[in-house]
Amino acid sequence: MLNYFRLNQIKLGAKIFTCLIGIIILVLCTSCNKNDDDIRKLEALKQACIWNAKTDKGLTYIHQLKDEALKLGNDRYVGTAYYYLANTYLLNGKQDSILYALEEAKIYYQKAGYKRGIILIESAKIDMLLADNSYELALDAISSLLKDVVISDDDYMKGAIYTSLGNVYLYSNKAEDALKVYKDALEAYYRLPIQQEVEVVPEYNYVIYMQAVAANQAKKYELSLSYCDTFTTNLEKEIVTATIKGGKLCDVNILRADNLLELDRIDEAEPLIKEIISFVEENPNFKLMPDSNFIFEFLLSKYYFKKHQYDAALQCLDSLSFTDLPYIDYLAAQELKSEIVFVKGDYKNAFALQNELMQYSDSIKSTSTSRQLDRLRNTFEIEMQARENELNAKYTEVIIIFLSVICILLILLLYIKVRNTKKLKKKNELIFSRYRDLDKYTHKVSKGDAPLSEEAQENESEQALFEKAESHLSTTEAFLDPYISRESLALELGTNRQYLTQTIQENTGMTFMEYINEMRLEYARRLLCYNIDQPIDEVYTTSGFNSKSTFYRLFKQKYDLTPKEMREIAIQGK
Repeated sequence: MLNYFRLNQIKLGAKIFTCLIGIIILVLCTSCNKNDDDIRKLEALKQACIWNAKTDKGLTYIHQLKDEALKLGNDRYVGTAYYYLANTYLLNGKQDSILYALEEAKIYYQKAGYKRGIILIESAKIDMLLADNSYELALDAISSLLKDVVISDDDYMKGAIYTSLGNVYLYSNKAEDALKVYKDALEAYYRLPIQQEVEVVPEYNYVIYMQAVAANQAKKYELSLSYCDTFTTNLEKEIVTATIKGGKLCDVNILRADNLLELDRIDEAEPLIKEIISFVEENPNFKLMPDSNFIFEFLLSKYYFKKHQYDAALQCLDSLSFTDLPYIDYLAAQELKSEIVFVKGDYKNAFALQNELMQYSDSIKSTSTSRQLDRLRNTFEIEMQARENELNAKYTEVIIIFLSVICILLILLLYIKVRNTKKLKKKNELIFSRYRDLDKYTHKVSKGDAPLSEEAQENESEQALFEKAESHLSTTEAFLDPYISRESLALELGTNRQYLTQTIQENTGMTFMEYINEMRLEYARRLLCYNIDQPIDEVYTTSGFNSKSTFYRLFKQKYDLTPKEMREIAIQGK
């Protein structure tokens, strides 16, 4: 009774335990499904932000993304919302709010441990400093990021940091250096896994656009045009609205038109300029970047100048605002203005503008920015070379160790092979020696053997019949006949085949054919050992075998040597 009660307790406990496990699994599955649903919801909002960027509706989606991410406690998406907010402030010219949004984004990215996001924020800050002409602060910021490039294996981070460094070079009027660094950025992005390709399309497409800008600044206008074409092709891969694509296409067309004007291909530039004007008029809510507005107005002034409409060109230049724009833009605009004034015959003002430009340019050159940038580049190249040497040394060490292990293994295998070969040779020689001794003994016995006794001949016992069969086969070598059969041998011995087969089986433990093949193999062995001039291919037919493969198989099975090995040992021992 007591055992029955205990058994019921065990069953009840097992049921409760099973129920608890089921509840836990259900809760975990529900939690996982809920997390997946949350991520999908946040991703949908994030995509809505991207699709509606540069529009008033985009700001609404950004706030929805931030609020939803805060509610769900997802720091990474909160950081992303603040990053998008910073871009919106940039478009609206709210400079003070940009830095606040970037700092908030960085805080949440740090909480989430999202390193790529942190690099993204730092790169955005550097671009802000460059736009404010704060080159020394930008250099300090890029210096710390370059240290991350030296020690990092993350190609996304390298691409972002190289892009920022390229921007520093470009804003410092070092277009050739910028082109080289932008190339490094693209190579880093191209090394990313295929599954991340779609995610980084906007990043490396931006780099291609900056390459086009750098080539334009370096006066490599044809090269700049080729980069513009590449940018336009890659733009199709970006998952954004048609309006945003139109805006990006508008930006690159401004640059493309500028290159064409510099190449005096005015007829090709003219339809592009009309297309840009048409896009801006048709999309009044779409905001071009501040520098794009400047470049467009500057482009128009160049266009009017090339068309000899000097007053319209001066009017465009006078409308330009140089606030928060790089000094290189100011220099280019003032230089064009000086040239227009000179062409109009106002030499006094043209000379005054040129003099002002020279003084301004000298004041820029006198700053430590250029020297700092050169020093930064040298330091970075030295650190990268040291890192590369360190990695090469490690790879070399690994290769040396690997090759050493391979060599040791090969030596070990060679030693084992040599040792086994020697052992096999000794074993084969021993086998051969034993059979040779057996041959000598058999020869002696055969000489002293008496013929079968009368009793054996008269008594057809099994033993007598076996001795008679063995003597007959040895004397007549009938076993060499490939077509020998039990019937023919029984007839020659004066008995029946069943009795003959039974006699051989009981005396040798072999069937009739096994016994015949045994005699054939022994005959073949003697041929191999003593008739060393006879080809091996003749030995098996001489010994009564029809099949070469059967001969080789049975010979190896009996003597543990191949016919060739037996012949080689016989030659050596001769």
